[in-house]
Amino acid sequence: MKDSDLKTISVVTPCYNEEGNVREVYERVRNLMLTLGRYRYEHIFIDNASRDSTFAILSEIAAVDSNVKVIRNARNFGHVRSPMHGLFQARGDAVVALMADLQDPPEVLAQLIDRWESGFPIVIAVKQKSREAAPMFLVRKLFYRLVNRLSDDIETYENFTGFGLYDRQVIDLVRQFGDPYPYFRGMIAEIGLPHAEVRYEQQRRKSGKSNNNFYTLYDVAMLGITKLSKVPLRLVTFAGFLGSLFSMLGGTVTSHTNCFSGAISHSGSRLSPLECFSWDPFNFCSWASWASTSATFTRKFTTAPSSSNAHV
Repeated sequence: MKDSDLKTISVVTPCYNEEGNVREVYERVRNLMLTLGRYRYEHIFIDNASRDSTFAILSEIAAVDSNVKVIRNARNFGHVRSPMHGLFQARGDAVVALMADLQDPPEVLAQLIDRWESGFPIVIAVKQKSREAAPMFLVRKLFYRLVNRLSDDIETYENFTGFGLYDRQVIDLVRQFGDPYPYFRGMIAEIGLPHAEVRYEQQRRKSGKSNNNFYTLYDVAMLGITKLSKVPLRLVTFAGFLGSLFSMLGGTVTSHTNCFSGAISHSGSRLSPLECFSWDPFNFCSWASWASTSATFTRKFTTAPSSSNAHV
C-alpha cells in the first residue's frame, strides 16, 4: 500500500507548564504509531503560553521529527478554548484528544483506533477506575450524574473527560457549533452519532502539579450545566417573577394605612380633574382614592338641589 493511501491519525495534546511530561508523551505516542505501522500520523502540541521550558522542549522535538507540530498561543486562552483550537487545526481522518499529564495512557489509542475502524465515528474513553484522590473522583462522579439528570433529552457520558477519538465528520460538526466558549463533552453528546466506549484506569499525574483549581473546576461544572440544560434559566425566571410579586404585595400592605388617610382627606377637599383620573388599576391606593372621590361627588350632587331651593 502506498503511503498516500494510508489513513491519517491526528493526536492533539494541549499543554501548559508540562515540561516534565511532554517528551514522554511524544515518545509513547510515537512508539505506538510505529508499532501499528499502518497509519500516517501527526502529533499536534498546543502550548497555552507556558511559563516554563515546555515550548523549548517541543521545539527541539519538532526540529527532528516532521510528524510533530507545535502551536504556541500568544497568551493564555484558558483550559476550554485552547484545546478546541488545537482540534480544529488537525487534518487527520480521525482526531484523538490526549492530555499531556499522562493520566490518560497513550497506549489506549490502539483500542480507540480499532473501534473506529469497526465503524464508530465517536469512540470515548471512560474512566473505570482512577488513582486520583478518592474524594475528587467521587465529586466528579456526582457532577456527571447531576449533568445527566438536568440535561434536556441529551444522553451524557459519565466519567468521560474528553479523552477519545473522533472521526473527521464529528470534528466538522463541532466546528459548525460556532461556540466561542464551548463545552466539548456536551457537544459530543449533543451530536448524537453512534459511539463506542473503551474503559481504562486513569493514572496519577506523572510529573508536576495540576493546573486545575476550584475556579477552573467550578467553571467547567457551570459550563456543563448551562450548556446542556434550561433548568437554571427557568429557575432564575421563576425566582424573578416571585420576587416581583412579593415586592408588589409588600408595597401594597405597607402603604394601605396611608391610602386610607389620603382617601379621608380627599373626602373633605376639592379634587382637580387630574387627581380624579390619575390612578393605577393595580395599586390599592388608587382604588381607595377613587372610592373616596366618587363618594364626595355623589354627596355634593345630591345636596345641590336643596341649596338652590333655599334661595327660591
